[in-house]
Amino acid sequence: MKLYGTHGTCRTSADEILKHNCFYLADGRHGKGAYLWQVSDTENYNGKNWGQAIKLALCYANDRKNDSKYQLSNDDTIVVLGCIIDVEDKNFYDCSSHSHESLFAPYLERFNKQYSEKIEKLKGRPVEIKKLITLLYNGFFEGLKRHTGNSLQIDVYNTPQKLDQKIVVNKIE
Repeated sequence: MKLYGTHGTCRTSADEILKHNCFYLADGRHGKGAYLWQVSDTENYNGKNWGQAIKLALCYANDRKNDSKYQLSNDDTIVVLGCIIDVEDKNFYDCSSHSHESLFAPYLERFNKQYSEKIEKLKGRPVEIKKLITLLYNGFFEGLKRHTGNSLQIDVYNTPQKLDQKIVVNKIE
């Protein structure tokens, strides 16, 4: 299947992505990966869906300016890449599906119990919260992998968002 989306980053990182045809994988709200805003209108690059996805990618990149990746590159420019991700159906996981909710809810409940004290202490510390959420999602997918006898290989997954769909690429070959 082909997925279309936008990715906001700095010029230095965009040049590296284009040069090597792969993303830098960073901790995020849905685990370690590269974050793209999904576009459903693949024909019209000036269409409403692309415009919304570009705005979201710009906003995301602007929010990330204070991260160490931007500071290391000494580059405060913002660039939006239009991306096409080609992924096999078996390597795509939809976090917005009902079957995901039935699998994820018990895991989330156990995670919250295990880390409730730490979660409380991290309020107002977004970098540490992001690391904990990365642990949450990475742990969930590792558990799925163990449950399937290590036969599960998720390269891309879809997460529900209020404004649009977000796709997370956690492996590029």
